[in-house]
Amino acid sequence: MNNVYKKLSLAIIILITILNFITLKAKAYVDSTQYIGPITINNSSGGSLADYQIMIDIDTSALVSAGRMNSNCSDLRITDTDQTTKLSYWIESGCNTSSTKVWIKVPSIPTSSIKTIYLSYGNSDLSSLSNGANTFIFFDDFTSLDTGIWTSTGSASASSGILNIKTGSVYSNSTLASQTGTITESRIAWSNPIAHAGLQTGNTTNVASGNATSAKVAYIMSPDGGIVGSAGDGTTASYNIYSGLPIYNPGTAVQWTATSGQYYIAGIAVTGSNVLFFKDYGLSHNPTGTWSGSYYVWLGSFRGSNAGTTNGTDIAADWVRIRKHTTTAPTITVDPIGTSKFSFIWRKYKSLFSLGYSICNWRRNH
Repeated sequence: MNNVYKKLSLAIIILITILNFITLKAKAYVDSTQYIGPITINNSSGGSLADYQIMIDIDTSALVSAGRMNSNCSDLRITDTDQTTKLSYWIESGCNTSSTKVWIKVPSIPTSSIKTIYLSYGNSDLSSLSNGANTFIFFDDFTSLDTGIWTSTGSASASSGILNIKTGSVYSNSTLASQTGTITESRIAWSNPIAHAGLQTGNTTNVASGNATSAKVAYIMSPDGGIVGSAGDGTTASYNIYSGLPIYNPGTAVQWTATSGQYYIAGIAVTGSNVLFFKDYGLSHNPTGTWSGSYYVWLGSFRGSNAGTTNGTDIAADWVRIRKHTTTAPTITVDPIGTSKFSFIWRKYKSLFSLGYSICNWRRNH
């Protein structure tokens, strides 16, 4: 009988040890969140990607309604393939809606591969880790007009997270990134159209009308409510890649018409062969031509540091950012509903439990 008790005791110890291991894995996993779902990244870009930003669009309202996620999405966490290493992310918009846009910086995506990272949530005690500065190459959401980053030539102020430019330009004090392979974006609204103003990038802020200073530039501007793009490669005193000014390019200049006061996400990228202009993540124009090198960013009058107090079209900017860009972006699939943490860990380690059960069964029969 003692021998039976010894075998039974050993079996119980083995099972308890395995169950404790599984439970501890569940408890220790990513800030004690309770639910997990995979994000699958299919990289067919033709090259490996490092510190690359991807965007996922998920229905967080369903998760909030089910009592799984905090109503402000503060418990959202993103982890790498190891399901432990936290990744930087920024919630762009739409928390507790059917379309929540989340940007994630992924440290490494191998070429021609499928990589899986994870989102988790389900801990009401957690504070948000959403952080644009940690996620992008450059990011400013204008909680203030930081004079360490920007110089204003005219009337500009930041209030309630919005940069308002009435006259002149607000330009970066130093270069913020390099082309090719990056995209500069701003959530921006135009109103009271008077003169060319918008989002501009260039190798210098010393620019002039018609690109008379032979700068490497790419602009998205609105002279009269119509949004136009212009670009030059710096080899001539002109917009020799593309001019969106009707005087130079009649009949084909306007890429879209902006409703006064409505926000759009305007974007500018440069590849090895084209300058790309974007509206709300959709390509609006892609003229042939390119330039490379480090660049400045400015908002407001297209004249940059030469704008003075030029009374241009009024600009309101919610944020500006720079991120990695590739011509063929990875495709993303996500399962935000996922499974409970314990179920996920159980599936992962059930073979270990089966091994323990087999050992116990063997001990009982021998």
